[in-house]
Amino acid sequence: MKQKIEQLSKGIFEYQLPGIILSEEKIERTVAAGKSHHGQFIISNSRGSRMKGVLYSSSRLLTLENDRFIGEVNEINYQFSAEYMNSQDVISGEISIISDCGETILPFTITIEPPYCESSMGIIRDLFQFT
Repeated sequence: MKQKIEQLSKGIFEYQLPGIILSEEKIERTVAAGKSHHGQFIISNSRGSRMKGVLYSSSRLLTLENDRFIGEVNEINYQFSAEYMNSQDVISGEISIISDCGETILPFTITIEPPYCESSMGIIRDLFQFT
């Protein structure tokens, strides 16, 4: 806020906000039941200038490492926990991004799949593949 007041006192007025640029339009992931998934996305703006803001997740299962950001290119890390989820569950929600460049929403859809084992030949999903 102090920076904005200083800009205004110097006669520098910004009439048009830069657009928010996200590295992904939508987060779509598949997570094994009982596991967790770590991911990330990047927030920047169309001018390449410094920006700051806050983030909110609509689901308690998707947590954000930092709920605030400041900088030109902001890497946001998140974690989705499917620890007590059943296979074939689908969790949908959104991450709200509120910044000094405007507001936007990043939707997410997480599909829970049955747990599996990995071997040197790939993923083992059933007894037939195991034998």
